[in-house]
Amino acid sequence: MNIQKLIDIDILKREFTLLGGSTIGPLFRLSAKASKHSAQLLDNIALIITGLSFIFGVVYSLVKKQWNMLALLIFFIFYMIIHILYEFSEPRFYVPVQWIFILFCFYGLKSIWQLINTDNRIPKPVIIIGQVIVLLVFSLWILSLASYFPILSEASRRPYFLP
Repeated sequence: MNIQKLIDIDILKREFTLLGGSTIGPLFRLSAKASKHSAQLLDNIALIITGLSFIFGVVYSLVKKQWNMLALLIFFIFYMIIHILYEFSEPRFYVPVQWIFILFCFYGLKSIWQLINTDNRIPKPVIIIGQVIVLLVFSLWILSLASYFPILSEASRRPYFLP
């Protein structure tokens, strides 16, 4: 067991990239026709937003003294330390704690929004326009994925059911 791994920035960056890439990463994938530079840029932006929202969620939950979030954070930290020390660096080992990661990310985003929009300073039309833009972007994303269904149907011609 090598304790020095806990202070090595490259190892911590790799672990966070694995966690973020396996949790939030699939939501930000471009089509196979996109350039490698565009895909890498989108991945980096998604990891930065995810990391900042996670850090803000952790800090804000500690500042607001939400002890139920602290219990989840303690479990999450020890789980990550164990996997960093023993080099179990595969995305499948992060599946049990992905929900904690996502919870802190969403809590961070919600808290940022509440700090920005205190006393409802942002006008309702701006919020509605933003929601429509997000809806259009996700609708176009879903439609772009629909073109892959015929290709995927060839991969599995007959469904298999588990007992």
